[in-house]
Amino acid sequence: MPDMQTLKEIANEQANKQDGMVDALTNKSPILAQARWKEASHGMWNTAEEVADIQGAGFVEMNSPLPSAGVTTNLRRVELAIMGARIEVPEDTADQFGGAGNYFAKRQDKVLRKTGNDTEKTLYYDNWLRYALENPGQAINAGATAGGVSSIVVLRFDEDGCTGLYDKSQFAKGTLLNATPINGGNLYDLKDARFPGVLGYGVRLLGRFGWQLLDPTCVSAVVNIQSGKLPTAAMIDDAIALAHGDPADTLILCHARTAGMAINPIKPNTVIKSGDREVDTIVDHWNRIPIVTSYNLKHLTETVAVPA
Repeated sequence: MPDMQTLKEIANEQANKQDGMVDALTNKSPILAQARWKEASHGMWNTAEEVADIQGAGFVEMNSPLPSAGVTTNLRRVELAIMGARIEVPEDTADQFGGAGNYFAKRQDKVLRKTGNDTEKTLYYDNWLRYALENPGQAINAGATAGGVSSIVVLRFDEDGCTGLYDKSQFAKGTLLNATPINGGNLYDLKDARFPGVLGYGVRLLGRFGWQLLDPTCVSAVVNIQSGKLPTAAMIDDAIALAHGDPADTLILCHARTAGMAINPIKPNTVIKSGDREVDTIVDHWNRIPIVTSYNLKHLTETVAVPA
């Protein structure tokens, strides 16, 4: 199995009993759909080596001793988090849908879609953007100093330095998220605050995922973008270089409106001729690196960032 895969690829191999689950999870979450993951070494956590120093070979004169070469690493433990939810339904409502199973089947996709939206936002802001801001030199300041701002993240996937993690054991039942009836599928007192003292049914969705960030050169950002404080083409080029970007393993991420404000205008003016039926003002690749936009991110509502 490849070291890194998308959730769709993982589902095809590991969770093929309910392949529609990953479609629901990544629907309207285009960044999550293209993120790459690998199996954690110990289920709920992953043991990885973070490179601290590398001594390479060198040139010496004849009959001189050779220099020492080697790699100094620090052992790191990356914990996975729980992705899950509880879906509950009162007994009377379940009866109207022909049973709890039918009700949950109709509601599960909506819950998964919202879960995917929230997960995408968490990965962008709490993992990737924060990592770029915390590492000196990895965030480029577009210049806004007050008010709501936007950002662009350049993300390069790497087997050790920047990869999603998952617990393979969660796929034992052939699903991406383990769906387990609460109380064996029997009636119980619902926990949902909307149904105090009401009997009903419940199902628990649960998976174990995480993100490993051990190499600052895998993530960069352009921050503090605002009307009048837009990134230049050189800034975007620089952000790609800071992340060692390559079309084979790199994505440029931002809100769709941020792309419309900060990236698309860099494209030369579009000339419309008589008879033209389409106008294309979108830039969807930069130096062959895909630009992936998502409405789950913020546009001009981020706070002004202070890069390290």
